[in-house]
Amino acid sequence: MTRGVYLLHFSPPYEHARHYMGYADNILARLKEHRAGRGARLTQVAVDAGCTLVLARTGEDGDRKLERR
Repeated sequence: MTRGVYLLHFSPPYEHARHYMGYADNILARLKEHRAGRGARLTQVAVDAGCTLVLARTGEDGDRKLERR
C-alpha cells in the first residue's frame, strides 16, 4: 500500500480513545509496527491493554497537514 493517511479503530476502546489517525509512507508497514507495539504511544498502550487495531480507512490523497488537523 502506498503513502497517505490512515485511521485505526480500537476494539474495544482504550479508555476515552476509539481511533487513531496517522500518516505513513507505507501504510501496511506502519500498521505492522503499530500492532507490534512499536507505533505511536497511544497505539502502544492500547495494544498493551489488549485492544485490537483495525484499519478502518485510508486516504492516499492525504498528507501530514490532514493528519494534524
